[in-house]
Amino acid sequence: MSTTSVRQDAVLSSPRGAQILAGRLPFIATILTSAALIFLVQPLFAKLATPLLGGTPSVWNVSLVCFQTALLAGYAYAHALARFVPLRHQVAVHGAVLVLAGLTLPIGLSGMLGAPNEGNPLVWLMGTFAVSIAPVFIAISATSPLLQHWYGHSGEKDAEDPYFLYGASNIGSLIGLIAYPVVLEPLIGVTTQSWIWTAGYAIASAGLIVCGLIVAARSSTVETTEHHESTTSTAPAGTMTERLRWLALAFLPSSLLVGTTSHISTDVASAPFLWSPPLILYIGSFIIAFGAREALFTRMAGMALPIAAGLVLLTVFATSWPILIEIGIALAALGAAALYCHGTLAASRPPKARLTEFYFIMSLGGVLGGAFNAILAPLLFASVVEFPLIMALVLLTLPKGVSGGTIRVGIFTTIAMGSVVIGSMMSGHDKGDVQQFTAQLFLFVPLILLILGRGSRSIALACVASLAAAAIAAPFMGKQTLLTERSFFGVHRVSQTEHLRVLIHGTTVHGAQRLDDQGRPTPITYYHATSPIGEVFSSYKERSPVGVVGLGVGSVACAMDPSQRGVFYEIDPVVVEIARNPALFNFLSACGGNSEIVMGDGRLTVADAQEGTYGFMLLDAFSSDAVPAHLLTREALSMFMSRTTDDGVLAIHISNRHLNLGPIIGRIAGAEGWVAIEKKSRVDNPLETFAAPTRVVALARHDTDLLPLLANGGWKPLTSDGKHPWTDERSNILGAWVANW
Repeated sequence: MSTTSVRQDAVLSSPRGAQILAGRLPFIATILTSAALIFLVQPLFAKLATPLLGGTPSVWNVSLVCFQTALLAGYAYAHALARFVPLRHQVAVHGAVLVLAGLTLPIGLSGMLGAPNEGNPLVWLMGTFAVSIAPVFIAISATSPLLQHWYGHSGEKDAEDPYFLYGASNIGSLIGLIAYPVVLEPLIGVTTQSWIWTAGYAIASAGLIVCGLIVAARSSTVETTEHHESTTSTAPAGTMTERLRWLALAFLPSSLLVGTTSHISTDVASAPFLWSPPLILYIGSFIIAFGAREALFTRMAGMALPIAAGLVLLTVFATSWPILIEIGIALAALGAAALYCHGTLAASRPPKARLTEFYFIMSLGGVLGGAFNAILAPLLFASVVEFPLIMALVLLTLPKGVSGGTIRVGIFTTIAMGSVVIGSMMSGHDKGDVQQFTAQLFLFVPLILLILGRGSRSIALACVASLAAAAIAAPFMGKQTLLTERSFFGVHRVSQTEHLRVLIHGTTVHGAQRLDDQGRPTPITYYHATSPIGEVFSSYKERSPVGVVGLGVGSVACAMDPSQRGVFYEIDPVVVEIARNPALFNFLSACGGNSEIVMGDGRLTVADAQEGTYGFMLLDAFSSDAVPAHLLTREALSMFMSRTTDDGVLAIHISNRHLNLGPIIGRIAGAEGWVAIEKKSRVDNPLETFAAPTRVVALARHDTDLLPLLANGGWKPLTSDGKHPWTDERSNILGAWVANW
């Protein structure tokens, strides 16, 4: 147990313990409330903004950086207030700031910047955050450092070490994080959520002013005593080395947080219940790091880091591991790294006189770490390599005693090499793929050298460089990669096998073409002639125009009849470039002469079309394996259906490994009075037919409109289960995920 914890325990067990707890109570209650508000508003804002940007997980990552930047601004403001404004005046100044910021409530997205621009969505998102959320967030985020600073001047017996309030702050953060996906998102609409947050802001502001007045009332005596103590203090001033170390220890786990979140939300859904687990681990590490027995937990995390790093690097190559295993490895690695870095950071915290400076530098490191992943990395790397790279850099922070030891390294080496062999078998590569296996095998050589060579900084840096090179080369190993492009909406890779050319987004195939196709290409994967999507096009080939949300490689252009005209809606410019490049895929060049491509989010751009425009529509918008949830609300499907003719059909491609989306659409159809049918296709010989299992729902206003599809056989009625349908105000992705198990 640390000296700080022993001293606090002794104080609280003394005869005056009850009095001390009473003195702490208003500070703890206020800091809990404000921290919960901070972590309630983050998913609320991202949930509001995500539908406008195609449901991409990058919305959450960039939003997280915006919040970290606003947090830094709040900490900088608190530091300046504590340093330059007398204690008794700080309460009045901050009270005025809280009132002025509160004038922007309730929370909502400002329309000042207009609609988002798909060519530069990052600027729009950051600007919208600045004018919509930033004022109240900065004001409320200053609560934690200010209250700790004020408590340090309160004259209480334990005022010399107010860092215990930081633990209370992080507990409040966890409450907010857990409450949003479990309670607010599935049960309460976003408008009501906004008003609840406004009420919480008023309560937290009142509590903060009360705490400030309590301290201000004692300030004369306390300031006189502290002035005498400061003139006799011999405490050393901070050094630049110390500050840089704080910065690095805050940078690394923040970067890993964004990397882990992106990895998880790309392949399931961009939604709060998936944003929360990494952030819960991140915040939880602060609670442990600034609590009792932090030294023990920090050392345990340091011992686990090498194995965690090895497994993370292995998953870079074994890309076909089950998603839950990959998620578990990523979360475990994030937890170990965050706990070790934050524990080391907490152990080096300064006296209370430098408290606000410490929090400012720690927040700056968090901003830089998040910005590196969310903003800089997409510009530097064509694939997502920043997560394993930062994981390797974390190992540089380990002291030699933590990772050294012949026995320990020998055990780790055995585990690592065994994992390589198992991973090679699990990843499904051909036994003859010697290049792939060799890359996996030697991936761990620099990692082991990094652990053994802790005494040499040059060896360590060389090993990290080699690991970075291995991670960057990973997407190009084992198959012929023709193109790798990265945009705000994800990483797209065009690869070539013996028979196919394939477009992969994240871990999901988004289209493919046979290399031996001559003339008019034949649609394959989800779009082959006997798939549910193929049946939709063959059953309604006389109807034109056809609206298609989601372009992929343009396969459905060749599924259409030559007489039909297609209008494709696509948000990602990189996808359009790939589909239009006949050297990669020639579906559009061969079959899309009558087709048009409209750039932008499908929901926003289709809404610009006149009602009754399309004979039928196909909703086929994926983000890796995730269907954007904002396209599956009652309001969204009503809008899509309204753009079809009176006898029109809306087909929705809902193939998904993780979410059971059929009941979601069934509820909406029941509420709207539509007829709904669905079909799941199975594929017996995928390697021969190049077909993929497909699940599609078709919606129409009248029974007779679906007769052409029903004539194909295999289509079954989809009815409502009577539960609340998804709406723009309220959805429950967690429930859809659980229903799939």
